[in-house]
Amino acid sequence: MIGPRVAEVATQFDGKAVIGKLNVDNNPQVATKYGIRSIPTILYLKGGEIVERSVGAVAASVIIEKLEAAIAHEVEPAPQPEAEKEAPAEEAPAESNQEDTPNQ
Repeated sequence: MIGPRVAEVATQFDGKAVIGKLNVDNNPQVATKYGIRSIPTILYLKGGEIVERSVGAVAASVIIEKLEAAIAHEVEPAPQPEAEKEAPAEEAPAESNQEDTPNQ
């Protein structure tokens, strides 16, 4: 179980990070929003954006390492699941500066 590891890390990061747990069975909309497909999943967010994720049971040392990196801005944003990626905006057709005139 990963719960005790998360609780242990939460005490170490009190005042440095907000750490919480969420039951995705009771909150499926959150699982969908963040692309959670397996449990346990730990999301590391900075400024409301996912910067890292851990899937599966991981050691407390891994959680601590990823939290410290996120706090120090050392982590590049993690790839977003396909459902979260935005489709590229379509380009508008180029406008012509010429007026439509019949061929003579």
